[in-house]
Amino acid sequence: MRRLQTLRIPDSDKLDDAAASPASCAVVRKLLEHMYPQEVGIEKRKTKRFPYPFLLQITPVDDEGTPLDEPMTVVGKDLSERGSGFFHRDPLPHRRVKASVEDMTGQTIAVLVDLTWCCFTKQGWYESGGRFLHVAVDRPNQEFLMPASG
Repeated sequence: MRRLQTLRIPDSDKLDDAAASPASCAVVRKLLEHMYPQEVGIEKRKTKRFPYPFLLQITPVDDEGTPLDEPMTVVGKDLSERGSGFFHRDPLPHRRVKASVEDMTGQTIAVLVDLTWCCFTKQGWYESGGRFLHVAVDRPNQEFLMPASG
């Protein structure tokens, strides 16, 4: 029987401070500052956004909430009480999608999203986002009924 060799990783407080040069730290700091900019000036959004780096499933729907195509898996970017942003590989030709996620208890939450923007990233993916129109809990296959305008 073959034994697996265990690789010991030294405690971080015992590592040499020279392991990461100041130049390396500056590069990483600049990346983090770009990813998480300080709030400067007036924020137009009414609610705070939180990073949401999790997979979610979206299904294109029509104006009445009826599915138009097969669901696809996308990568979450951020989430607020009023909307979300996510990354996807292919263009989305529809304005509305149903986004489905599971919460920490395993309950499915389905959100009708009105996509308000999309841009192509340098890495060859698309980034889209929009505002929530309706939320359904534990009824992921529900067809959303649009509120009457009035």
